[in-house]
Amino acid sequence: MVYSGSAQGVVSLKALVELCQQAVRQQRPPDIAVLYAKVADCGGYLEFLHIIREFVPAYEQEILREKKPGLQMAKFSSRFEDQYFPLFPMIGDGELETYEDLTYRVPVNVLGLTEDEMGEPESFMIGIRLMLLFIEMENGQVPLAHSLSSVLPVDLIEQARPVSNDMLHKLLDDTEYEGLADQADIWLHQTGSNFLDCDDEGSWGNRVEWDRETIEILTDDWVLACEIQERVFKLAEWLEENPADRFRQLLKFIQKGDKEDDGYQLPLGIAAEP
Repeated sequence: MVYSGSAQGVVSLKALVELCQQAVRQQRPPDIAVLYAKVADCGGYLEFLHIIREFVPAYEQEILREKKPGLQMAKFSSRFEDQYFPLFPMIGDGELETYEDLTYRVPVNVLGLTEDEMGEPESFMIGIRLMLLFIEMENGQVPLAHSLSSVLPVDLIEQARPVSNDMLHKLLDDTEYEGLADQADIWLHQTGSNFLDCDDEGSWGNRVEWDRETIEILTDDWVLACEIQERVFKLAEWLEENPADRFRQLLKFIQKGDKEDDGYQLPLGIAAEP
């Protein structure tokens, strides 16, 4: 639903009529700040109402009961995320000033790793860092290994070498260690989920429309992202419970898979433990 500037007078009238109807329903006069915002941003306000009624209709009055547009959008964000997927955090913080900030496009909160994050692997939680020792990366191996020197014996760190993404999946899919292959997908932006493959530094540049089909697709996408993240964090937490012993188990599992793979030798540089 788009409102052009040429229809501004009509839109303003519609917004005022809607505001009066809302005041009657709530049996109280409208807040002057809300009145001003709705008249100034009448097209955005009507589109906001349309989005509420399309996706969270049961919470319309609860949302519109808030006194400021930012708070209304924050309440909407909370109710929307309960049913669909996460939106920009700043919406939930009530920081948006105009309805159009929300209605112009779906403000999808993507979680893909940025270049800055990938440039500092030593900043991740220990369990993730342990997995990263097996994942191909362009740089950062030295600071990553150094950051783990206090939790792993040097010989274990030296034995771990990057494994190709395809081989990780071949060895680990449908095992208790599949979270490592998932983490490799996250690192390489190859999970198949927009939420994990796109970052907020430009790869989510296309405008995402507020339509039912798009929202349903993104909701399914978010379910996939959650499943992937759950497997990753499950393995990360398991590794952190006893880093040296658990990492050794993971290393041996990969070595065993290498030996049983019809004689194919992994290009890892992973030596058998003495």
